[in-house]
Amino acid sequence: MIGRKGEKRGITLSTDAMMSVLCMTDRESVFIASTIKMMWQSIKLIPRQIINLTSHVSLNLAR
Repeated sequence: MIGRKGEKRGITLSTDAMMSVLCMTDRESVFIASTIKMMWQSIKLIPRQIINLTSHVSLNLAR
């Protein structure tokens, strides 16, 4: 159950991060997109930690 909820929240946060990436330069966005992709691949292993990491990245991008 927790995993399912976590994945949905992760999708939302990743989308927010991706939207923030669109405002950046190509080089930065490519790097961050690949980072998010890596995080996305490992979300099934440790959803809680990945969600925390993703939200942390999203908050930093929003500044």
